[in-house]
Amino acid sequence: MLDEIRAGARKEGGLARRWYSGPDFDLFVWRESASEIVQFQLAWKRPAMLHDQDHIPEEVITWSREGGLLKSQVTESGRYRAPILESGGAASMQDLIAAFAQEAEQASYPDVRFALRKLQEQQ
Repeated sequence: MLDEIRAGARKEGGLARRWYSGPDFDLFVWRESASEIVQFQLAWKRPAMLHDQDHIPEEVITWSREGGLLKSQVTESGRYRAPILESGGAASMQDLIAAFAQEAEQASYPDVRFALRKLQEQQ
C-alpha cells in the first residue's frame, strides 16, 4: 500500500511535487496546477523478483507529458559516487508494472491511480 509522505510535498521550479511510498516503490509526482500532472517517477526500491542477485540497482520508470515513458536504473558515477539514471535495467517493464499494480490497487490517491493508468496504457 502506498501512502503519501507529506514532508515530501514541495515546490520545485514552479511545479508542486508529491511523494508516495510503499514497501517496494516510491512514486514522485510533479504537477503544473492542481489538476495537471506533467511528470512522475516510479522507483522500485527492493525488486523482490530479482532477490537472488548480489547487487540489484534501483530501477526507475519516468513518465513525462512531453517524453512519454523511459525505463532506467540508478547507478553511481564520479568521484563522489553521485546517483545518476542510465537507460535500461534488469526487470522487464511488464514485471515492474505488475508489481506496482499490486501495491497501488488499494491506494485512493488520484496521483497513484493516474500513474498506474499511464503505465498500463503502455502494455
